[in-house]
Amino acid sequence: MQKTSAFAIIACIILLAGCAATVPQSKYDDLAATCALQKAESTAALDSMTSRVNSCKTQLDDCNDARKATETLISDQQEQIATLKDGSEVLAAARVKTDLIAQYKLVQTYFDDAYGPGKVPTTPKIKRLEALIISLKDTPVYGSWLDFNRCSIITECDAAKARLSTNINASINSLTYQVADIVANK
Repeated sequence: MQKTSAFAIIACIILLAGCAATVPQSKYDDLAATCALQKAESTAALDSMTSRVNSCKTQLDDCNDARKATETLISDQQEQIATLKDGSEVLAAARVKTDLIAQYKLVQTYFDDAYGPGKVPTTPKIKRLEALIISLKDTPVYGSWLDFNRCSIITECDAAKARLSTNINASINSLTYQVADIVANK
């Protein structure tokens, strides 16, 4: 028992010594003040970071909205480009035909300039007309031109002249219908 009592006495002495050697209250107060200050600074820093995160999130949302709007715009533009490309291909095909129409009208103009009323056919005018007729590669028009060149009687020449104009007009009308068909089938 004595050992137990001695042990209890030693434990009491250690406890009393621990209580007597405690940290003064001012150190606890300083530590509490430092903790409160650090907590306040940390809270302020957290609030600042939270505000920046929210601002960045708002900017990100705005960027995503702008990206979606841009993607929609690009998609719409691509559709318009595809439509315009189709239209330009149609116009290119039609332009080829209208250029031929202009060439046939030029043949008629050159013919009238060389053989029209009060006109004198000269070699340069005839060569220019013949070169244009040959370039068209139109058999009926070229055949009419040959008939006109070879005629010797005025009635024969008038008939060949009328055939040439008729064939030119027929080619122009045919090309006009082809242009209309190209545009209509678009």
